[in-house]
This record gives sequence, structure tokens and C-alpha cells, in this order.
Amino acid sequence: HHLGPGVDARGDVDQLLDHLEVRGVLTERPAEGLHGATRVPEALRVNDADAAQEGDPLGHVLLVDDEAAVLSSHARLFSRLGAEVHAVATIQEALEAAGSVDLVISDYQLGAQSGIELLAAIRRTLATLPFILVTGYLDAEGERELRATPCTGFLQKPFHADEAAAEIRRLLDAIGA
Repeated sequence: HHLGPGVDARGDVDQLLDHLEVRGVLTERPAEGLHGATRVPEALRVNDADAAQEGDPLGHVLLVDDEAAVLSSHARLFSRLGAEVHAVATIQEALEAAGSVDLVISDYQLGAQSGIELLAAIRRTLATLPFILVTGYLDAEGERELRATPCTGFLQKPFHADEAAAEIRRLLDAIGA
């Protein structure tokens, strides 16, 4: 379904579905075979050519979220941005995988535990592993505190693909990766 320069209806539909899944609006995807051109607002689009620029990879990312739909959607997004993604749902799985990745991206709320607890556990053994906390719940003071912590970043939900890529690159650049 190629409709002209920069317009791929299937990709746009997939991105819209991803966005709706992340926001909890969509609990399951419609059947394959959608017809017609569906445009996704520019802010939600991922331009693969721009996002995964040659020589500017996002490295091996550990993605942690206890909500399966969000984990799947974010894994697709970060893969499109040029990251090699290892997705897990628990803190225990994250701790087991943390030593083999370049960066961790974790949701704040992980069931009965939190991304802050995961960050503290990782810092005990991997003090400089870049860590991005994703949440819709952090106040301005909490965000300042988090950003002041070395090798730590923050993404406010909902976030745009370019914001995520910039935050990953900022942290990887800070450690010279």
C-alpha cells in the first residue's frame, strides 16, 4: 500500500495501533487486511530512514514492563528506531539480563514493585549502565531528581519516537558508547 513519498498505509496503521495499545484504548488488534489509507498524525510516525541513521545505532536495549501489550508495542517501536531489543516483564528477568545490554528502559510501575527498585538493584553492580524510567506519574521534582542521577534518564508517557531516540543517544553519549 504505497501511496506516495513518505506514506505507507500499512506502516501508518501499525503505528496507530501501537499508539492505541500503549494508551490502553485498544486491547486487541483488528484482523489483518485493512483497506484504504489511514494517516497517522506526524507526531506519532516513525520515519525509519531518519530514526535508524547509518552509524548511529541505539545499541542493545533491555526493555522492562509488566503490561504485555505495552511491552510488545514499545519493543516494536525501539526496534524500528534501530535498537536491538531484549524485552522482559519482571525485575528478576531484568536483573538477569542487565549485564549483557547497553541500556535499560523500564516502566515505573512493575506490578507490586517499581522501576526505581530495579534502578537501585542495577546500580549495586552496574553503576554506569544507562537507565531510562518511563512513567506518566512523576512530578517535576521527581523528574529533576532522576535527571540529576548519573547515567539516568526519563520519558514521560505518552512519548514520541524522536524523544525516546534522543534520550537514549544522550545517555549513550554520556558514557562514550
